[in-house]
Amino acid sequence: MVSERILRSHSFFNLLSKKQFAAIAEIANMESFQPGALIFEEGMKAETLYFLHQGGVELFCTLFHSYRPEKRKECKVGEILPGEPFGISALIHPFVLTSTARATQASEVTVSYTHLTLPTKRI
Repeated sequence: MVSERILRSHSFFNLLSKKQFAAIAEIANMESFQPGALIFEEGMKAETLYFLHQGGVELFCTLFHSYRPEKRKECKVGEILPGEPFGISALIHPFVLTSTARATQASEVTVSYTHLTLPTKRI
């Protein structure tokens, strides 16, 4: 469980009802990542929404040609700053990650497992 103060620091949650907010706070966790740590990898099933609390994260995409798949190149496509969400693919069909995320420094990340939080009915 993540404290209400930490979740409220992310503007993403500002429009939630108290009941919705409590449901997310109950199952969200805080995770730590060391510099260089892989947080998630492009192509994986997206079941988790992340919010950077402190530290830094970079996003990368892999480029390759179908006729030369051994010639892969990883390109930086973004940088996540504290307070920003990432892993948004967890909210968008077909729920597949479109980039790889790595910590650039010691980072604290709020993690919300969307397969547990996305309601099938209105809360």
